[in-house]
Amino acid sequence: MEKQHSRILIIDDDYDVLKSALVLLKRYYSQVEIEQVPENVIQKIRKESYDVILLDMNFQRGKRDGEEGFYWLKRILKSDRNAIVILITTFGDTDLAVRALTSSLP
Repeated sequence: MEKQHSRILIIDDDYDVLKSALVLLKRYYSQVEIEQVPENVIQKIRKESYDVILLDMNFQRGKRDGEEGFYWLKRILKSDRNAIVILITTFGDTDLAVRALTSSLP
């Protein structure tokens, strides 16, 4: 199978999740980058363009409300209005999913 020529950025505080996603996605996509520190994301997207960004919704231990993900989503879209961001989380419910789907709409 030929790899897709796509650039993917994965942002998650859990290194095991990042490494697993990297190993899996590298089989199918030409460039996959990982970032464990969300504060580095804006600098990365200013330097490089990505076809898709996978963004975790919770970074601090004990946080499960997704607010950090919404914060970083706004920052990413402010920096690059055309960015395609997929929010990911281990902890979620229907209300959080609906909010995530509608949060980037104008």
